[in-house]
Amino acid sequence: MKSICILIGRKIKANINRELALIKEFNNYNIDTTFLIPGKDLSFSYYDINDLSYFKKAKHIFINDKKKFMEVIENFDYFLIASWRDYKPLVDILKKNKKKIIVYSDAGGIDFWDLGSKNLLFKSLSNIYVFNKARRNILVNFLRQFKNRNPRITGSLRYQYIDKYIPKKIENTHIVIFPKSFSNVFSKLPSWFKNKTDEWYNKYIIDMKANYETISNLLRNAGFKISVRIHYSINDNLMTKDSGHEDYKFWKGIGVKIEEGDERDMFNNMDIGISVESHSAIDVNLHGKPYIFFQPSVLNRPFGKGWDLANLFGENYYGNWGFSDNYKFSDKLKSKLWLPYWYGCFANKNNLVDCIHHIYEKSENSTNNDILKKINSFYWGNNFQNPTKSIVNNIRNIWNL
Repeated sequence: MKSICILIGRKIKANINRELALIKEFNNYNIDTTFLIPGKDLSFSYYDINDLSYFKKAKHIFINDKKKFMEVIENFDYFLIASWRDYKPLVDILKKNKKKIIVYSDAGGIDFWDLGSKNLLFKSLSNIYVFNKARRNILVNFLRQFKNRNPRITGSLRYQYIDKYIPKKIENTHIVIFPKSFSNVFSKLPSWFKNKTDEWYNKYIIDMKANYETISNLLRNAGFKISVRIHYSINDNLMTKDSGHEDYKFWKGIGVKIEEGDERDMFNNMDIGISVESHSAIDVNLHGKPYIFFQPSVLNRPFGKGWDLANLFGENYYGNWGFSDNYKFSDKLKSKLWLPYWYGCFANKNNLVDCIHHIYEKSENSTNNDILKKINSFYWGNNFQNPTKSIVNNIRNIWNL
């Protein structure tokens, strides 16, 4: 029996053991799996002892330092590594020891770290476009496009679940706000906007909070039921220094309910997602729901080639779709938006409430499934409903297992 060692991805509390969905698919081909679970000395988005209970039904090894890692890898030849920033030093060790390595997609978003591996399993076409074109160095972009001219797209494990789901029905209109994390953004501002003053960086966060408070007040005053989903970047202790403390303090302070239960209940019961400058439309649309991008007084996306997704994606993946022209963004804004392509609307403080009523009226007719499927395929691959099968099939082909 062949055996594969799987280094699981960053910690996402809402679906902490998503990689276990791979076990059944590997078992179909008589391939054994052992999961490596990283501690705080190996990742800034780490697992602790209490998290191990989620993996008790699978073979797993908790590793909290490089010495333990080097001992463990002696027993395996094949390594499946989640695409996560912190794992580059571990992949370097594997390469030095002549191990076979594949890097796969386990999370959402549009980032992809190849970690120095030649064998890559991308989540989607959007991830490939960003990975291949976003570097400032033209030569790096050329080499990446050449190497990935026949890319493998498998989807992502982000919304694969190993445990059973019994949905809870929640009545009444339900709109969920998807914010960025304040501490996470504050840590990134000096690299996003160089040579600014501390006062400028502090004002950026003040403006973020003002935008979220404006949205919350508009929705509540219009009688809508609202809640907020704290961004899972609060688990990244490198960039989120306070582990989300400021986020919880803010949202509790303005009286908005924080989503803490099974995220599947949230996605099942919500009607509309909304945020300011975020990529969360990718997740909301995957669950068949429309998304509203709220236009702040100042569109303040970081500069640089890697941030201009309208340019990276091209004209085939541009625009907000599914609703009327009254709630679309203009061409002059496309290079200023954090995300230039989604299913839903673009609104501001003057028409947000009317926009929401329009979505409800339009949704009563039907969701435009063709448009939604095209958007989801771009961000999640054509295998977004069963990525485990696609991931395992590609692994078997690469390694001839």
